[in-house]
Amino acid sequence: MWSKGVDQGLTTAPVQGIHEYRTATQGPAYPLGTKFWYGDRCYKYAKAGGTLIVHRAVAAGPYGISSWKVVGTETPAGSDQIYATIGTGEGGGGDGKVDKDELVGGYVVVFRLQAGADNTDYCFRIEANTVVATNGGTTILTIDQPLPFTCSTSAYTEITGNPYFEVKHITSGNRMFMGQPMYPATTTNCYLWLQTFGPTWLNPETGAGSDVFGNVNGGNQAVFEQNGSVVMHSAEDAAAGPLMKQHAGCVMNRVAGGANTQGTPLFFLQVSC
Repeated sequence: MWSKGVDQGLTTAPVQGIHEYRTATQGPAYPLGTKFWYGDRCYKYAKAGGTLIVHRAVAAGPYGISSWKVVGTETPAGSDQIYATIGTGEGGGGDGKVDKDELVGGYVVVFRLQAGADNTDYCFRIEANTVVATNGGTTILTIDQPLPFTCSTSAYTEITGNPYFEVKHITSGNRMFMGQPMYPATTTNCYLWLQTFGPTWLNPETGAGSDVFGNVNGGNQAVFEQNGSVVMHSAEDAAAGPLMKQHAGCVMNRVAGGANTQGTPLFFLQVSC
């Protein structure tokens, strides 16, 4: 049976407004990844890892926290803890360190969970973690569901951090875009809401189909460019490969007659909800 309740997000208006911020000194108003629904729109709480641009989507901050590592200490079936190893060059900063509860809201994949057997690979959400102070070491992860099998020393782990921790504006790379900032946050004014679903406006990429974005029959689906702007799914693109880029959403409306007079049409964001 499930050991945790269903996350339905905030059920009352947030104490930190959608277009407000909190500073690093104040600390977060909510755990990172907290969800808030308002009409057709969904928002997630995040921390900025740089200066954000409100008309472009931002990407997940940390890369993988740890790669394929053998489990050093066994835990029994039914436990909600896993012993995982952080390598000397791993962790969010690549320095072998992990702060206490830094990984909350992230995920651990356990490979070969049942005595090293194939086809027993599971993914759990991280609810707590112990500190790794320096040069790598063992962190004890508290997970969101009980282990269906004993996690033996024949199992392996890989850890991904909370994707809403230190989100960034990027211009290249392969990170997932997490949503649209609701405030031009910085590393000082860093705690903010991201819109992740519903009606909004996003910047169409210049020279990548923006001249026809929303103004061509059947031109509804959009993907993210590498800088967080949007481009038509079939648009020509100097960077190549728009057919393989992350889905962003779709055009909601366009001007009468299809004239190219819009900044861009209203857009329905479809990242997460």
